[in-house]
Amino acid sequence: MPTEIKGKRLWIPYMSETSTVLAAVLRACGIDAQVLERSPDPALSLAREVIHGDVCIPMLYTTEDMLYRATRKDFSSEKEAFFQGRAEGPYRYGMYYMLQKILLDRIHKNVDIVSVNTTNASSGLGIGTLLLVFDALIAHDQLEKMLHHTRPYEINKGETERVFHKYVGVLCNEVLKPKYRWNPGIDYVKVASGLHLESLEELLHSASGEFEKISKHNKALPHIGLVGEFFVRCHFPSNQDIIRKVEALGGEVWLAPATEFLTYANYISGYFAGKNWKDLGKFDALLGKVQCNILNLLAIREEHHLFSATLPYMKGFDDIPAGTLVEYGSIYMSKDFGGEAICSLGKSEDFARRGLKGVISVIPFNCMPGMVVAAISREIRRNHQNIPFLTVDHDEFTDATKDQQLAIFMSQVNDRLKLRNRL
Repeated sequence: MPTEIKGKRLWIPYMSETSTVLAAVLRACGIDAQVLERSPDPALSLAREVIHGDVCIPMLYTTEDMLYRATRKDFSSEKEAFFQGRAEGPYRYGMYYMLQKILLDRIHKNVDIVSVNTTNASSGLGIGTLLLVFDALIAHDQLEKMLHHTRPYEINKGETERVFHKYVGVLCNEVLKPKYRWNPGIDYVKVASGLHLESLEELLHSASGEFEKISKHNKALPHIGLVGEFFVRCHFPSNQDIIRKVEALGGEVWLAPATEFLTYANYISGYFAGKNWKDLGKFDALLGKVQCNILNLLAIREEHHLFSATLPYMKGFDDIPAGTLVEYGSIYMSKDFGGEAICSLGKSEDFARRGLKGVISVIPFNCMPGMVVAAISREIRRNHQNIPFLTVDHDEFTDATKDQQLAIFMSQVNDRLKLRNRL
């Protein structure tokens, strides 16, 4: 990636504070990366003016923000570029960067969009950068998990947010330190021993202590799992701030982590590579499977180490690895189908097995994987004592019925709790 954008600023579209951390990691690796300023227009007029037809809401939001920057007087296609991920599978995320490239080139010639495929991230970023990205994003996931575990109970409103943003800043400053620059030979030894995680573990342990010290009320709140399309569930404008709405209705949200998409993409790439080796005897497929297996084992270890640093405050909030996620999801659909529907099904199964009191799936309007999950959710309910399960689709337009659906869902959760307490 660095050679593609040498001398240019790379704009990262905003999804959550994940984008802030990713930009910091890329800066640590010598890339002038910054989070893209969000358009102030809630109607997303710039994007809607040039996109005709049905597209996912993540496409609308990221395109709107890119066009907002590209139409500013100080924009220079020679000095700036945009980042957009892509993926394989039966959904439209893999086509975003192509359409956005066409739209941006209508305004300025030769606007670069830097894209990293989920199937070739290690070759596109380099193993050192990829590992730092992953570790930093796992650390962010732990901070966000502590935010959601603390904020519903805080007595002094805003205190939890301040601690969260403080440690996001500390994390961004930490990854910029020279010791995180990849040094082949020396750093392979550190990775093998786990020593490269020590500073991040200390950061998370310190953060968990501060979250735990925040003054809280002791009222027990029902735990609600939040799954769905990975951008929409993390991007509060897309989901109309559903986490805060659940908290306002008396619930605590457990959000499926942003890194789930990365670990799943690596795991499923290894699975399909293994099938190609078995069926076609392709040697490069065998190498790909081995590489994915190594990265998968690293991911499991990294997540375990960094989650352990949040204990005892976050006991019971460890996330399952990609293999278990796919195993649980395979109860309801074949993993050969690909795409991210199996992630939401697997995580919903995990939430139900852990005893959470309800599950919400947030998806873009007319999203095929999301509709698959919505259709199969009745099987999850049937397998888990009719656990409340709500699917909310978002198309950017404010709709009061979504708030009504959420209120009814939380009322159902609370009524079931009251009934169980009587038995």
